Amino acid sequence: MVSRRVIDEVLSQKTLALVGVSRNGAGFGNTIRKELAGKGYSVLLVHPEAETIAGEPCARSLKKLSGAGSASGD
Repeated sequence: MVSRRVIDEVLSQKTLALVGVSRNGAGFGNTIRKELAGKGYSVLLVHPEAETIAGEPCARSLKKLSGAGSASGD
């Protein structure tokens, strides 16, 4: 089980990567994306096949995320 301290540490970050967002806008991953963005988080999306989801760029993998905080589809 993940401790409350670990959860608080993750949520204290201003930028989070989110893996598992579907392209069709439905599902749990999309609900989380909307909630985090609505609370002021910068959410970097990761999807192996999508270039964008809901107008936001997607990285093909966690390795493809740039250190500058933006996603790259390369």
